[in-house]
Amino acid sequence: MSSLPVCISRSLLAIGLPVAGIVLTALPGFALPTAQELRQADLQAKDLMAQDLTSPQAAPVPRSSSATTQLAASEPSYVLDTVTVTGTLRQQKVREIPGSVYVIDQKEIEQKGARTVGDALRGVPGVVSNMFGQGADVHSTYFIRGLPTTSTALLIDGRSINNLNQEHVDLNELPVAQIDRIEVLTGGATTLYGSTAVGGAINVITKRPPKVFEGSAEVTFGSYGYSDYRVRVGGPISDNLRFDVYATTFKTASDYYYQVDRPGFTISGIRKSGAVDSSTYGFDLDWDIDPDSTLSFNSYYRQGGRGITLFALEDTRQAIPFFNPNHPELGVRTASANTLGLNEELVPRIFIDYYGAAATFNHKLGADKKSNLQVRVAYDRGRTTEFAFGEGDATDISVFSARLLHDWQISPGYNLSYGFDFIQEGGNSVTAGEGQVSLNYEATIGRPSFFALNTFKPADNVTLTAGLRASFGNSAFSRNFNRDFQGSIDPSIGVRWQVTPEFGLRGTFTKVYKTPNFNDLFGVGEIKGNPGLEPEKGSTWDVGFDWQPSRTSLIRMSYFINDIQNLLGYELIESGNAADAQLQALYGYAVNDRVRVNFPEVRTSGFELSASWQFVPRWTVFATETYTDARIGQGFKDVYNNTQYPLVPFHSGQAGVSYDNPSGWRAALFVNFQGYRSVDPLHIGPGFAVDPDVEGEEFVVNPSTGRFIQNIGALPPGTLLPGYATLNLSFQVPLTRNLTLTGYIDNLTSARYERNYGNGAPPINFTAGLRSSF
Repeated sequence: MSSLPVCISRSLLAIGLPVAGIVLTALPGFALPTAQELRQADLQAKDLMAQDLTSPQAAPVPRSSSATTQLAASEPSYVLDTVTVTGTLRQQKVREIPGSVYVIDQKEIEQKGARTVGDALRGVPGVVSNMFGQGADVHSTYFIRGLPTTSTALLIDGRSINNLNQEHVDLNELPVAQIDRIEVLTGGATTLYGSTAVGGAINVITKRPPKVFEGSAEVTFGSYGYSDYRVRVGGPISDNLRFDVYATTFKTASDYYYQVDRPGFTISGIRKSGAVDSSTYGFDLDWDIDPDSTLSFNSYYRQGGRGITLFALEDTRQAIPFFNPNHPELGVRTASANTLGLNEELVPRIFIDYYGAAATFNHKLGADKKSNLQVRVAYDRGRTTEFAFGEGDATDISVFSARLLHDWQISPGYNLSYGFDFIQEGGNSVTAGEGQVSLNYEATIGRPSFFALNTFKPADNVTLTAGLRASFGNSAFSRNFNRDFQGSIDPSIGVRWQVTPEFGLRGTFTKVYKTPNFNDLFGVGEIKGNPGLEPEKGSTWDVGFDWQPSRTSLIRMSYFINDIQNLLGYELIESGNAADAQLQALYGYAVNDRVRVNFPEVRTSGFELSASWQFVPRWTVFATETYTDARIGQGFKDVYNNTQYPLVPFHSGQAGVSYDNPSGWRAALFVNFQGYRSVDPLHIGPGFAVDPDVEGEEFVVNPSTGRFIQNIGALPPGTLLPGYATLNLSFQVPLTRNLTLTGYIDNLTSARYERNYGNGAPPINFTAGLRSSF
């Protein structure tokens, strides 16, 4: 694989750096949770609380004591005053941040009974996660403000890992065992995090090596063969060098009974191909080189296998009449759904083998040490194999990334952050079967960009921000197709007005631009690439407020609009469709292939709301709600025009009550809910029946209607799945000083529902475990 040169014109630098110093940068910054003594016993009020950390990647969250917790409950505190912004590695008050950020800390992760990042994201305002619990599948996907996985950034300690998975990152591959907190930025974040952050960013912050020797171990068992083991040990090697090592292993059969309603009948069965077997290992180091310089090292290795069920409803029909128009002499025949290939989506499995490492150097600058220089280099590699019917498509991807960031506090009221990002993606894909291995593609693409971020305070209670990202033109090279993409300069602005210490108004606007990665262009497997894809572009904006009516209550609300052109979507190649015939002629697709395409016009709008109230000491009520109208103005096919974007619910959220005792007793009873959402037949919907008596893949029709035959659970585009609500209980009981019993009961009422199109959810299920620390 050849490397791409990074060419940066002197004229652009001559223009860009002065502009960076004049315009005001826009960054919806990250708000970190407070130290434990400032935490309240709730799920949502802590979103505006933060730690005062100089380097969030190097500082652990301090442990709490009952004395400090009781002190926080008795003394008033305006939690809008303290914050650390991880994106710029500089301190900034919440009342000065224009953007909308939510923080999921350890307590909330435990209260949700979360094993993975997908579990932890449930109930976060602006976010819809279908990747949770038993039966979660990579195609269940997640959305931020109505925009899909492919248009949101998933970060580990600030670096993107989106491109290691051929289609999109599976949140179920990221266990919470080594996670310190998860920070979710809803709204356009391309200024800081690059083109993948069109809809927002999910930043997974890992635990850093501790300054004193400590360890923990946890074992959890549950329904349907659930078992989860975790161990972690860390401490000092010397006065200025610390280490951390951890390991997790997880297994489940997920062979539960499901029931799914269809007009006039019910589909039921045992979930097939839901088994998961995965392990994760990691090793981290922190080195304090001198009082002004630190070096951090992160590494991980993940491997495992799981079902990759596109459509998990089993068709049990035994005598389906069919007719082959190409062979009328065979007449009308009957065959079972299995014989006609209507259950082939239940067979494929995916196997992953991922590893990566990153080194981050930070150096404080200036006489007052309020400026910082950061250099980060990282390398990630992932091999993904999709296997079914004796054949497998294997994709091997490597990603090299580098960032140079200078955070410059020019004056007390003015900050400038600027830097360069470079990402080099490379990889290949092969198909193996019948003793032969064939190369499908080998590709590489480089993505250089420059960004500048400024913050200006004309008054103590007003913050104005603006910025830009300059994405340079780049080329994607493969053996069969090459693509050139133009560069783009995309500005962003923001404003925050803290009207009173308890009430603030905010708003942001961001231009966005995203070029396809080489998997989008050249990928193989269940979802095939499209060399003709165009870049996504458009704008995002939001307005909102943060209001703290009292010391123990908090309300946050945002209204948003996203206008995106050429949003990446999916398409099922059908026979007799003109648009599909054109794709077949250009790139050789076959009927039933699932292909990446552009949706020319998509507009999402709505609001996100969170509220919490500690009405008496230790007891808190909380609620979140996200309303999203994700409207496809123009789809790849006319059948999608003016419909809701597939799988995005109109309503989603969480509501409940929690109890938190300083001695460690915790419990929460809460409801997770989703409203109506559109089906996704052109992505994860079933394919069509084929003639079992004719060599080759010839499609058959229903002799009565003349239509192609699909799985009995198939629904037409635009159909709305019914909403659902589940009642859930989590608890934590301290048995000794260092031993805790944990438990989680999902779907207490055994509500039957469809998690996403073609994926029936489990009835009541549970997990129970023991966690120890030393």
